[in-house]
Amino acid sequence: MLSHSKFEELKASGHLPSPKGVALELMRLTRKEGVSNQRIAHAIKADPALSGRVIKAANSLGTYQARPILSIVDAVAMLGFNTVRQLVLGLSLMEHNRDGACKSFDYQKFWTRSLLTAITAQHLVLLNGIGSTEEVFILGLLGQIGSLALASAHPQEYGRILGTEITNAGSGLVDLERAEFGFDHNQLTQAMLADWGVPQIFQEIALHHEEPTQSNFVAHNRNGRLLNVLHISNVFANVCLAQEQYRRPMIPKLILAATRLGVEMDALGTIAAKSVAEWHEWSKLCGLPSVEFPPFTELLEAVPLAPSLFGISDELPGSKDTFYKLRILVADDDKSILLLIKKLLERAGHTVTTASNGVEGLGMIKSFMPQLIITDWIMPEMDG
Repeated sequence: MLSHSKFEELKASGHLPSPKGVALELMRLTRKEGVSNQRIAHAIKADPALSGRVIKAANSLGTYQARPILSIVDAVAMLGFNTVRQLVLGLSLMEHNRDGACKSFDYQKFWTRSLLTAITAQHLVLLNGIGSTEEVFILGLLGQIGSLALASAHPQEYGRILGTEITNAGSGLVDLERAEFGFDHNQLTQAMLADWGVPQIFQEIALHHEEPTQSNFVAHNRNGRLLNVLHISNVFANVCLAQEQYRRPMIPKLILAATRLGVEMDALGTIAAKSVAEWHEWSKLCGLPSVEFPPFTELLEAVPLAPSLFGISDELPGSKDTFYKLRILVADDDKSILLLIKKLLERAGHTVTTASNGVEGLGMIKSFMPQLIITDWIMPEMDG
């Protein structure tokens, strides 16, 4: 656990990533009352490259503006001061932490992955209508800043941990960090976001986004769904940046995570395509590397959806204890959802058959005689 005193000690060392230049000036302006948009814009204009990125962000994140944002003043007015402050903080940290003393830490990859996570989170929020695109973009950009902080504050020790993590499959990175430092990168991320004035709910989401099941969030309320948005976005970024031979085995985990949020494979493919296209644009603007790979829809279709890949065992314990076994027909045009529901129901002892659309399902009723039908509503050929 990261105590307040330990965090203050880390801050005092001067080795943590911290606001510089324009970002530091905006942090100072935060403490003043009555600061105008023009004053904020004037501070940002001192860095032309940063100005371009803020305008790019305003146009990317603003979902309701009637015309393109062309000036910093307009960007500040559209995004709001607090959002601009946090956005500039994230972009400034990206600019001033492109390399460092930890030889095992890939600084460029860290930022390009963070950027892809931020863009993907933005699109998932737009799809689900569950939050602010501006805030979730910043959360995606800064959601793993604790990793960068450990590499900066303890380059030798963290380098050894990263080497161990690669060679020792039995120990996770978080476990190794806690053994070495007494806290992990997610706990440090939470403390840094708190120090920078990021809302508490986003601190907690950052803390738990790698392992959402370990949180106390309710899965289907707004905060629980935001947690899953960041989790899916992080998994997606890891898939994209993985070496080709490791990429395909990671996709079922992504599909499963997306399914829990109600994002079906077609929608996931669409979001992936939009996110990757924007990622390439942002990477050029920020001078970061990006990766070329086949269209994501092709990757999704090429992965065989075996139950074992989702962590669903083919063995179905407890089926003999089912009080009343049913014949159940499941109709859905998303094959990942079909597979998951089928296996879970079979595990409970029921007899299950599936259909990929309403017409196919209707044709099965006479021969299968289901006692229960579970159906999607929107499907090709015939709806639910």
